[in-house]
This record gives sequence, structure tokens and C-alpha cells, in this order.
Amino acid sequence: MDSSYQQNNPSDDNNDPSNNNNNNNNNNQSKKSHPKKGKGRQKIPMEKITSETSRQVTFSKRKGGILKKASELHTLCDGENAVILFSPSNKSHPFGAPNIQAVTDRFLNFTGFGRTRPNRTPPAHEIAITRQRNLELTNLERQLEEEKRKQKEHERIREANQNQIGYPPNLDLLDFDQLQSRV
Repeated sequence: MDSSYQQNNPSDDNNDPSNNNNNNNNNNQSKKSHPKKGKGRQKIPMEKITSETSRQVTFSKRKGGILKKASELHTLCDGENAVILFSPSNKSHPFGAPNIQAVTDRFLNFTGFGRTRPNRTPPAHEIAITRQRNLELTNLERQLEEEKRKQKEHERIREANQNQIGYPPNLDLLDFDQLQSRV
């Protein structure tokens, strides 16, 4: 045992026969003056907590500690980090510094050594959005084709009716002088 530890530890002084104090009186007085208040911090076994209520309480307490540590890491080291926790009730608790979206995007594009992935596979939600936009594009292209078809039909009818007597001419094809002569 280290000699400096022996000098600073009063319980060892009581057991030292070279000490001239009455050892029994010192032990009894220290026990009476500082009664034990509780069990204190105890080590808990690393296994699933069987009580659902206790499990939820433990999750809530430890979640706060983990998120606090992530925040401190960002503050002290200016490190970007993200933590996503799912509670026993399947509720998500995300945290990101500076924000979770920036950190997750950076992670998904990261290959190591500061390079990013140029041809990454898009996440499922991006695939769904792309499908939706493709459907919208297809519908718009159909509408455009239908409008072009209608316009051609109107032009064909207009040309056929221009040859009929009494049908007003296409004013778009007349110049200024021709328009004035018609007035």
C-alpha cells in the first residue's frame, strides 16, 4: 500500500498500533456522528429491465444524459454529431449538432478520408418522391399532348370555315391597314 495513502486515510490511523489515541472511542464516535442515509449509488447488472415502468423511467433518465453528452461534445470540440434514440414505446428522440439533417446527409455521403460518394443509392423516401414526381411529369406530358391535339383541331376547323361565306377572317393574319379598312 502507498505510504501517502496511509497518512491521509484516517481509518488506517485507527488501526495503527503506533497511534496513542483510544481506537475504540474514535470508531464509535465516527459511526454515531455520520449515520448512513441510504444505499448510495449502486452498480446495476447489464441486463434487460423486466419491469416496463422501470425500463421507461431508466430510458428517460439515461436519454437525458446521452443527449447532454452529445451536446457537450459539440460545444467543447466543435464536432458534428447525431444521436437517434428509440424509446421502448417506439418514439424517436433525435439530436444533432449543428442539426440532424446536415449530419445524416454528411454521413450518408461519406466514404472516408474526406471524400464523398458520387453515386450513392438514394434512401427509400427519395425513391418514393422520385416516383411521385415521375407520375406528375407523365400526367403533365399527357395534358400537353392533349392541348396540342386540341389546338391542331381548332386550327383545322378555322381553316375549313374561312372558305365559307360570312365567316370572319382570322384577324391575326391581317396587318394594320387591312384591319382599318374592315372597320
